[in-house]
Amino acid sequence: MLGNYQPSEFDLRFYLFGIPVRVTPMFWLGSVVLGWGAMDSGPPYLLMWVVVCFISILAHEMGHALVARWLGCQVLEVALYMMGGVATYLPGRNHTQGKSILIALAGPAAGFILWALMLFVFQDPLLLFAFRYLDSAAVPLIADGVFQWEYINLWWGLVNLLPVLPLDGGRVLEAVCSSMSPFRGEEYARKISVLVGGLVAAYFLTHGMTYPGILFLSIAMMNVQSLQNR
Repeated sequence: MLGNYQPSEFDLRFYLFGIPVRVTPMFWLGSVVLGWGAMDSGPPYLLMWVVVCFISILAHEMGHALVARWLGCQVLEVALYMMGGVATYLPGRNHTQGKSILIALAGPAAGFILWALMLFVFQDPLLLFAFRYLDSAAVPLIADGVFQWEYINLWWGLVNLLPVLPLDGGRVLEAVCSSMSPFRGEEYARKISVLVGGLVAAYFLTHGMTYPGILFLSIAMMNVQSLQNR
């Protein structure tokens, strides 16, 4: 996604499944800014949003990283930053465009699995029974967390599959174009990204969804700039 993820001394660092993970301060700031509207309901709702963002985006990037490692790539790190995250890796000796597609799809797939797990958990009769004994103030908070979980892992997972670079769907598009035209694949993928990104931005903006509209407009312009710099 967009943003700067250069290392700093303030980054939170840890290992997950043997893969180094780095969370920049801008990730926390960006999550708070994007979810600030939740403060209308109280600080716990904003905290819930930040926690859901962290778990969901980390799982998404770990999906990329784990599949990349499984396919023989050297995974360098997973970094979470202001506008999302990135899994960086070095392709293996026998890397193919097909493997690139699998790696790109692994991120959204991880989110869909999280969404499916949420559905499974909340169909548990024992859990539903336990909700009857929760503090009445906790029920709306949990319900809001479930909505946020679905919003990020399902709906944004689907949006992320649109054929627009640098989204995962754009990475799939780039791999397909490169397999058909090795020397101009990226160029074709970026031209398609400009068209689709512009159309998606227009749809969101004309339907009152300002943030995703501006996001896709920015992505489209970024692809225009990349084409001009070729």
